[in-house]
Amino acid sequence: MYRAVTCEAIFRGIDVHDEAAVAAVADSVTLTTLPRVSVNGRDVEDEIRSDEINEAVSVVAANPEVRASMVARQRELAAAQPWHRRRGTRHRDGGLSSRPGQDIPHRLARGTGASPRRRGRGLRGPT
Repeated sequence: MYRAVTCEAIFRGIDVHDEAAVAAVADSVTLTTLPRVSVNGRDVEDEIRSDEINEAVSVVAANPEVRASMVARQRELAAAQPWHRRRGTRHRDGGLSSRPGQDIPHRLARGTGASPRRRGRGLRGPT
């Protein structure tokens, strides 16, 4: 989600350090993930893994207003899932803050290296 917002902000020519402008993007975009990641109907699946997005996404993800918007969306997505699928949601804020009512964050069961290895495979492609 953060990569998609970053991608859209850059697409619109917005400086990712402009917190208010990027927060407005986060609040206004329509994000979909199936069958591919798209922003406002524009396929960005490949673009969100570009070097330009890699370099800018941490600035966007650190923006408190963007985080609040994304957490709200994550809660909506998780609430819309059948209960047995909710614990399988994966995202930056996947712990208790985005899923109120859950006793423990699902990340506790994972090894410490699982997420970095998965991200590395995603950036390099299948091995």
